[in-house]
Amino acid sequence: MFIPGWLFNALTFPGVIFHECSVLFVCKVLKLKATLSFFDFLYGGAVEIVQVNDSDLLKHSVALRYIPILFCSLACMGAAYFNQYTPKESFIEFIVVWISFSLGVHGFPLKHAMGSWAMSLIGLEIIYSVTLFFIAK
Repeated sequence: MFIPGWLFNALTFPGVIFHECSVLFVCKVLKLKATLSFFDFLYGGAVEIVQVNDSDLLKHSVALRYIPILFCSLACMGAAYFNQYTPKESFIEFIVVWISFSLGVHGFPLKHAMGSWAMSLIGLEIIYSVTLFFIAK
């Protein structure tokens, strides 16, 4: 089953926003030049809302790749843990599970791989997100 990237990102936009805010946070901590560009995201383009200066990107690529992934994974588990305190079978529980799922999906490191084949393995991102959800629960 193929889900277009723009549709998947639109359905899981809380994860996209949190991941990109994490990238921006890492840039601020490392004192890197970064700019925000919502234009590409809104019109079906790249997911990278935060654009980092190329010279800075080479020096700090490991931190910029893996720290936001760690933040998203921990936030997914935090939302999943919070879910046990929500009323069961309610709209609030649905929202918390959706946010947890979208955070977990965008915490999967595969999307940083080079090439378009990474999007064909979107099922692994879903499995990763569900696994984080049940670990935290």
